[in-house]
Amino acid sequence: MIRMVLFLLAEYERSANTVFGEAVDQFALIHHPILREVQRRVVRDVRPSRISGDSEEPLELSPIEVRAEIVLDARRISEGDFGSVYLSADTLGDAKGGALVRGMVEHLGQITEQTGNSLDAGGRPFSHDLFFEMLDAMDIDFDDDGQAQLQILTTPETGTKIAALPPPTPEQQAHFDALMARKRQEHEGRRRTRRME
Repeated sequence: MIRMVLFLLAEYERSANTVFGEAVDQFALIHHPILREVQRRVVRDVRPSRISGDSEEPLELSPIEVRAEIVLDARRISEGDFGSVYLSADTLGDAKGGALVRGMVEHLGQITEQTGNSLDAGGRPFSHDLFFEMLDAMDIDFDDDGQAQLQILTTPETGTKIAALPPPTPEQQAHFDALMARKRQEHEGRRRTRRME
């Protein structure tokens, strides 16, 4: 007769969850590198964020929810085959990263609408001119070397459209250069204002 005793030690469970959770997070960064730009902080409770804009009602952003299921082969794991664990961490990392990026893009869309920083293309196809129009509506910061500190987060569809644009014509390049020179001057003006306050 074989007698089995099932037990669970809280210390083991916490340790396993920490190691597996960190592996999932690392796979999320591999699959979705934009997440490396987001500062991580461990918090006890996740609550909605509130953004105030021009309207009377603040915008409430719900926490981004991530759900996924995994199936582990206990027999193989007990035999020392951890392939299903590695694959599950990879799969969960991709799912978690994808959900976080989609949630961030959705939140940024809501914030730009709330703060009046959105641009309605009016059905126009994406073009260099439309991109310049978008840049013109933004405050752009520059580093001490005069390089624009500009990161653009888009949906995959918009990213594909940007990548598919042909090289700018000489006129479009001149327009872009003039736009960035003006944005650099605006940045310097904001810096002087901040120093004087």
